Amino acid sequence: MNNTALKIEIEPSQIYVACLSAYNNGILHGKWITPSNDLEILEQQYDEVRKTSPMPDADELAIHDYNYFPNLGEYPNLEQIIEVIDAINNHGYDVVNAFIECFAMDGMDRIDEAYCGTYDTIKDFAEQDFDERYSNISDTSILNFIDMEKYEYDLRMEYNIYGTRGVVIVFRNI
Repeated sequence: MNNTALKIEIEPSQIYVACLSAYNNGILHGKWITPSNDLEILEQQYDEVRKTSPMPDADELAIHDYNYFPNLGEYPNLEQIIEVIDAINNHGYDVVNAFIECFAMDGMDRIDEAYCGTYDTIKDFAEQDFDERYSNISDTSILNFIDMEKYEYDLRMEYNIYGTRGVVIVFRNI
């Protein structure tokens, strides 16, 4: 069994901030940024894209790509970006991305409550869950009659299980 913490990232979380005025005029202008979790600094990062735009009316920006950052669409508000960066700093990209895939952005404040762990396989999670639930059984001979494959299947109904990069990330239903 392996309940591993999956916080090691290959690269920093980044977003590609693009100037829509330039884009609508056939010019690709934007910048990859590592978004700050400080609103003032994040606004400065956005302003830098506006200021360096070849278009004089560069007010509207959009996110055109994500790197180790969950896809929040083209127009996430800055508070959402900060909330995700804070969650990535606490849990790592894979856990946050899996949480958003399972529950959407609305429940980000409940990620700690929902997150059960990261496991090498669903079997590892099932064995740990079984051990925790039934560790008080005094007659261990009954354990020979447990069908772990069916137990794993039942857990899939009780939990949100998300597979990524060779591991499974498990969340309680919230």
